[in-house]
Formats: sequence, structure tokens, C-alpha cells
Amino acid sequence: MQSTIAELQQAINDAAEATEIVFNCRYAINCYSYSSCRKDITLKGGVTLTRTSSSIAFDIKEGASLTWEDIILDGNAKDTNYKSAVINNQGKLTINGGEVKNINSTLPMVGIVTAKGPNAVLTMNGGSIHDNYMSNQFTNVVKITEGASFFMNGGDISNNTLEHGGSSVLNAAVGVEGIKGNSTMEMTGGTITGNTAEYGGILVGTYSTNYTRSENWSNPAYLYSTGTLKLNGGTISNNTAATLGGGIAVNGTGKLIMDGGTISGNKLLLVEVLVSMTT
Repeated sequence: MQSTIAELQQAINDAAEATEIVFNCRYAINCYSYSSCRKDITLKGGVTLTRTSSSIAFDIKEGASLTWEDIILDGNAKDTNYKSAVINNQGKLTINGGEVKNINSTLPMVGIVTAKGPNAVLTMNGGSIHDNYMSNQFTNVVKITEGASFFMNGGDISNNTLEHGGSSVLNAAVGVEGIKGNSTMEMTGGTITGNTAEYGGILVGTYSTNYTRSENWSNPAYLYSTGTLKLNGGTISNNTAATLGGGIAVNGTGKLIMDGGTISGNKLLLVEVLVSMTT
């Protein structure tokens, strides 16, 4: 049983195979650095980890696996680093419970929970990612990019605010980006609700048709990558977009395949403005 971040990191370092790490303490743990692992780790114990800096809190390397049970990660209104994450996943991250909340990100190209790369898989069966704040461009609360995959079977992504206007543009609560690889999201359960962003609840594809090519024009594999949302279940409701979308914005190289699920109560502010100007 672990009670400090140092003990957590040591337990990860010492893990030989699949390891369950249980926190046993009644106080918040100061999360001042990141835990980098290439192993199969499960975290549980029902405690709160509190960020005290802008660094990555958990860095899951390619080939590693982290299962998140009932841990609460409180961002403590701390910022993030440029083009970074709070939970950075290039391996496998499974969220079964707990919370990620209260992060205040002011820099661009950030995903609070990021899955990045063709071997990165994020699975959300439960838990809540909620009440986070972002105020720059190309940002997402959950960012799926460069060929990563996201399976949402339960839990919620809710009540997150991403500012829009000025430099705070081109953002959405969830981004399934067609950048440097074909990224996918499959939703069979769970809820995405109450989020506010320029593109609303989910952006699928690219933020602009001008971004359909990657920065590496010489690599054919990077040209015209797609973002795909397969909606089989779950609920996308009461999200607000400023200029495009509402519940879902499909743009550029985005694709939407809908065989189920509920989309309701979402709104686009631009439409409301245009209507008010004509009445």
C-alpha cells in the first residue's frame, strides 16, 4: 500500500509483471512529478492526488498499461505545459472509475487526457472527466490523435469549459483528430454532456479543411489522415458550440458512422445569433 508519490514511483519501478497498487491514506497526495511506466499497473484506493505543478502527472509509454480504478486526480487549478497533457498515453489506459477534474490549461495544443500514436488505446468504462477549463487553441479535454483509438463504454465527460474567441479557438471537449494517422472513437455507452467549446462536444476530423495535410508533406502516410466516430450507443447532450457543431462537429477529413446512441439538447450559438439578427 502506497501513501506518497515517491512510494508510487518506486512501486512502479519495482513491478515485474501486472501489479496492483493500492493507496492507503486519508489525505491528498501532492502529485509533483510524473510517473513513467512501461509496465502493467492498476491504481486504486479511493484517494485524491492533487497536482502542484504544470507537469505531466502520468506518462504511459508505448507497450505499457495503466488501469485507473477509483483515484481522484484534482488539478488544483494548475496549468499545463505547451503541447502537453496531464495524463499522456501512448500505450493502454483503462478508466473504470474515479475522476479527473479542476485542471486550468492556458496553453495551446493540449489534451488533458491524451491518447497519441497508432498503438495508443484509451478505454473508458466508468469515471468522470469534469469541470476542467481550457483557454487556448487546438485543445481538448480528451484528445485522440496521430492514429490513436478511444472506446467509450461508460462514464462521463461533462461540464468542461473551453473558451472561444480571440486565440481561444479551434477546440472541442473531445477531439478525434485526423492528423498523422487515422484516429478513431467508438462510443457504446457513457455520456458527453454540458460542455462548452468552439466546436462543442466532439470534433471529428480536422479543425479546418486547411489542416487536412500534416506538417510532414513528404510522407504519404501522413496525407489526408482521417478521424472517425462510430456512434453505437451512449448520450451526447446539452453541449454548446460557438461556430460549428453542437454535439458533434464533423469537419475536414472527419467521418461519422451512427448506428445508435442519443444526440439531444445540443446547441450552436452562431445559429442563435443569426436568428436574433433577422428577427
